[in-house]
Amino acid sequence: MPKLPDFKATYVVDFIKILVTVIHELKCKLMEIHLQ
Repeated sequence: MPKLPDFKATYVVDFIKILVTVIHELKCKLMEIHLQ
């Protein structure tokens, strides 16, 4: 079962990347709303 930790690590990295992207998008939208 040595592939399980690698899979989990990859999943966590992908999840963090998605999370960062979503937070970035939300910040941009909030800034647009704030500036209007």
